[in-house]
Amino acid sequence: MFGINGGEFFLIGIVALLVLGPERLPILARRAGKWTREMRSIATEFRTGIERELGGNPLQDFKDEVAKPVSEIRSTMTEIRDDFSKASDDVNEGLDVASKDVTSGLSWTGPVSTQGPTPQDAAADLARIEAGEDLHSERSPTGRETEQTEPTLDDIEIGVDLDD
Repeated sequence: MFGINGGEFFLIGIVALLVLGPERLPILARRAGKWTREMRSIATEFRTGIERELGGNPLQDFKDEVAKPVSEIRSTMTEIRDDFSKASDDVNEGLDVASKDVTSGLSWTGPVSTQGPTPQDAAADLARIEAGEDLHSERSPTGRETEQTEPTLDDIEIGVDLDD
């Protein structure tokens, strides 16, 4: 009521008791209750008089008038959303089919990766492992095994052209 919480209402009651005293406070409380009842009855009579003159509850009539167009707009929006969703699904499906058709006839003609072992090298290494050979030793072109060593900085050639 009027944005007053319980603690504030209690404080107002204590101040009124101190100012008015215990004899006059109950009399004024009865008068305030009577005025409140009278104001509510006046408001109720006013509302019923307006409703009688306008022929019913004008707010409910307004709500009823607005409810039908709003529901029609909502159903239309739902239909539009469903149509867009279906169209989007059809477009995505068409794009998937088209991309498969386009990429199915293509083959890679770009550069071949030179890093890592080729499938033939991997098969040869697997055969050597199964035969129990050591993969860290290399066979020379003459057929003798040579020890593989890590490259040093002297073995690495760096070609930098400083004339540009």
